[in-house]
Amino acid sequence: MESGRKKRQSFAANLFLIVISVLVTILIAEGGTRLFYYIRWNGHLYKLNGLEYSLRLGWMTSPGLYTEFQINDQNFRRPQNIPLVPPSGTIRIMLVGGSTAFGANGLYPQFEPKPLRYEDTIDYQLEAMLAAENGGVRFEVINAAVSEYRLFQEITLFQDKLVNFRPDLVIFLDGHNDISFLTGVSALTHDGTPYWSSRHFDRGQRVLNDTSVLAPLNYLDLYLGRVSYFYHGLSRLFQHYQDVRALTEPGSGTGPWGEGIFKLEDEKLLLQKYKDRLGQVDQALPLYVQFVHDLKALAASRHISVVYMLQPEIVVESPSDLSAKEAQIQQFAFQHHHEFGTLAWRHLTGKLASSLDDLSNAQFQFIDSTVISKNESEDLYTDYCHLTARGNRVIAQRLYPVVVALAGMQPAAPKANGL
Repeated sequence: MESGRKKRQSFAANLFLIVISVLVTILIAEGGTRLFYYIRWNGHLYKLNGLEYSLRLGWMTSPGLYTEFQINDQNFRRPQNIPLVPPSGTIRIMLVGGSTAFGANGLYPQFEPKPLRYEDTIDYQLEAMLAAENGGVRFEVINAAVSEYRLFQEITLFQDKLVNFRPDLVIFLDGHNDISFLTGVSALTHDGTPYWSSRHFDRGQRVLNDTSVLAPLNYLDLYLGRVSYFYHGLSRLFQHYQDVRALTEPGSGTGPWGEGIFKLEDEKLLLQKYKDRLGQVDQALPLYVQFVHDLKALAASRHISVVYMLQPEIVVESPSDLSAKEAQIQQFAFQHHHEFGTLAWRHLTGKLASSLDDLSNAQFQFIDSTVISKNESEDLYTDYCHLTARGNRVIAQRLYPVVVALAGMQPAAPKANGL
């Protein structure tokens, strides 16, 4: 009897020591990681996760100060909040889109992309151009873009939130994320809501709807990813390993983007090889085109002008128009997107532009900016679709005359250099 009690006490003591040891180890690891980040970030601990979940939108930007950008309390990439009603005499413009519109860094680390400051973004540069060339009129260009957004989410954001800020004009910079969805031909599945197929949606559903005994672990993963610098660091290391593995073996394996490395000289042969799959993509294309028509109708009903711009894609650029560095990036993008992925992108962008070309009217303007490198000597791309500060300026310059025309002013050409 006495022996059994001592065994239980010994077990309880050992268990207590194990628990304490684990907790102390976690605290030391967390404290050490925070100290590492604090030193690395020059005496500041930035927020970790720039996205949070949203029932209507799937996800949205999370307010706070991050290492490379700041999100205000209204979920816009802008240092200060803006009044709900624009000040008198102000023309308010909002920029919507995915990571290119947001101003995300390039995803190919071997090409050493420079982080984009707020002053490097499309919205900031366009606002500066408008202010410099149109004295007496105050302009606001607000960055409401969210990384990985597709057009159907942007339409929801537009009608649920942005209209309440009374914009005079909304710019949609789009194409890449929706084309990526279409190249996987997910739109032709039997799922009634194919557009909701996304890793972010799937993760959110696991957290909200899982009824298994492991369900708390899904929430714990989400929670730790937001509050623990140690867990965040481990996650980043694991993600970096996965990215490096995928990008260093870009031409291997099979998948939705096919097998092998895309080569321009083989394009005619590849068109025959993937003829049936391209036909499936063509069947899915009207789903996206209809969203643009829906956006045009919604904007008209709200009496808000809209610019719809197809974003740049390095895989459709002519190699002779690219800088030496961009030519290397393009070759890597050909490898990254494989044979069919690259072919489908080149196939879809032209067809999509043709499908939208006749939509422009006095309140809705379509701009095809899938090709921007012609007559440009500086680097514009950091990867397959993300841009340098100079690339963002090229986009702002293309938007400028359309924006001032829709705003009812006489367009003046923006200065070629400087702000």
